[in-house]
Amino acid sequence: MNPIPITAIVVSCDEGHLLERCLSALKFCDEIIVVEMDCTDQTASIAHQHNARVVNHPRVPFIEAAQKWMSTLASHDWVLSIDPDEVVDPQLAASLVSLVSRVPEDVAVIEMPIQFYFGNHALRGTYWGGKNWKLGSFFHRQRVALEAVVHRKAEPKTGFHTHRMPWQDKQILHHYWMLNYTQLLEKHLRYIQAEGVKHQGAGHTFSWFILVYEAVHAFAWSLIKKSAWLDGIVGLRLSVFYAWYVASGWLALRDLERRA
Repeated sequence: MNPIPITAIVVSCDEGHLLERCLSALKFCDEIIVVEMDCTDQTASIAHQHNARVVNHPRVPFIEAAQKWMSTLASHDWVLSIDPDEVVDPQLAASLVSLVSRVPEDVAVIEMPIQFYFGNHALRGTYWGGKNWKLGSFFHRQRVALEAVVHRKAEPKTGFHTHRMPWQDKQILHHYWMLNYTQLLEKHLRYIQAEGVKHQGAGHTFSWFILVYEAVHAFAWSLIKKSAWLDGIVGLRLSVFYAWYVASGWLALRDLERRA
C-alpha cells in the first residue's frame, strides 16, 4: 500500500534487535522516526536501513516523560507511537490507512486492538492479555494533551473524543511484551518511583489499608475479571506480579511522604 501522512515514532533503548520486525511493518507510514536513547547497539544502522530518521535523546525512566517533545518531531498531525517490541499486523495497517482518510474531525485518538505475548504465549487473560486496546498511542497531535506522567498516554482535549476500533483476530497490534520474568521485573522496577509521583500528583495519601485493599483488588481483578486463569500458572504468576506492582507504587508514595 502507498504510504499515507502518518508519522511513526519508535523509541529504542538498546533494542535494535527488535527493530527489524517493527520497522518492516510500518511501511504504510509516510514518515518513520527512531528516537535513540543512549543506545550502544545497532539501533541507528538498522533504522537507517529502513529509511527512518534517527534522533537522539537522553534516556528517561519512562517514555511518557519525553512524549510531548517527540510529538514535535513529526511532520504529520497523525502520530503513531509504538514500542520496538510491537508489530502492526498487515490487516491492521490496511484498516488504519482506510480509517485515517475518513476519520471525523472531532476524533483525537484511535485505540487499536492489541495482543500481548509473554514469551511465545499469547495471553488470553491477566491485566495485559485478552481482548485489549492500545490506549493513546495513535493520535492527532493538535487535538490531544500530552503529560509527563507514567503510563498516561495522549488524551483528547475538550471537544474531541476517542474512536475505538472493533476487535478482529488479525486486525491487531502484536506486542511481544516480555520474554521472561527477569525482564518483567527489571523493566517495572524503573516505573515504581514514577508511580509514587503519580499518586502524589493526584492528591493521594498513603495508608496501609489502601495498600492492602488495592493490592488484593488488583490480584482478584486480574485473576477473575480479566480471566488470568485461562493462562494457567503464567496467569497466576502475572496476577501476583500485578498486585506486587500496585503495592509498590503505594510504598513509593510512602517514601515520598516520609522524605517530605
